[in-house]
Amino acid sequence: MKGLIGSKTLIIIVTSLVLATSCNYVPKKMAPELSYAVNDIHLKNLPSPFAPLTEEEKVTPWGIEYQIGKGFAKKLDLYRAITAFERSAILAPEDHSRKLETDYQILLSYYLGKRHKEIDQLMAISPLATCTSSFPPFLDLLVILFDTKMHLDQEEKACQILELIEKHDEPTVTLIFEGPEDGTVPPDES
Repeated sequence: MKGLIGSKTLIIIVTSLVLATSCNYVPKKMAPELSYAVNDIHLKNLPSPFAPLTEEEKVTPWGIEYQIGKGFAKKLDLYRAITAFERSAILAPEDHSRKLETDYQILLSYYLGKRHKEIDQLMAISPLATCTSSFPPFLDLLVILFDTKMHLDQEEKACQILELIEKHDEPTVTLIFEGPEDGTVPPDES
C-alpha cells in the first residue's frame, strides 16, 4: 500500500519547517533595556537623598502634606503619594527651598508607577530640567529620564542622557546595559 505523502513531498515539507523555524530576525536597531528588579523591601529601606524636614518645616501646611506624601510613597500607594506631593507644591511659597525635592518625589512616584508620559510632562515644566550635579539624586534622575525616553521611543534624547550619565558615573552605564551580576538590585552600602 502506498503512503499518503510521497517522499519528495515529505522532503519539501520537512525542509520548509526547518527553514521556517531556524530563521531569527535581528532588528538593525537594538535598544538597550534597563536591567533591574526593584522590590518593595528594597524601596522601603532606601535612604532619602535629602535632609530631613526641620521642626519648623514639619508644621507648615506644605510640610504636613509632604510628610503625608512620603508616608504613602513608603507604602507604595503612589496615587495618594503624588496627590500629597502635588498639594505640598501648591501650598509651598514661590521661593520654596525644597521645590526641586518636591518635584523629584512626584517624578519618582510617577516612575515607580511606570507613568512615563507624566514624567515627560513634568520635566517640561519643572526646574528639575535644569538641575545640576549638585542636586543629591542627580544621577538617579538621569537614569529615570534615560529609561523614560527609551519607553517613549525618544532614542536620540535617551542617547544624550546616557552620554551625560557616562560623563558623571561610567559604572552606572554598565549597570544599565548589563545589570548587576546576580540580576538583583544591589543593597545600599551606606
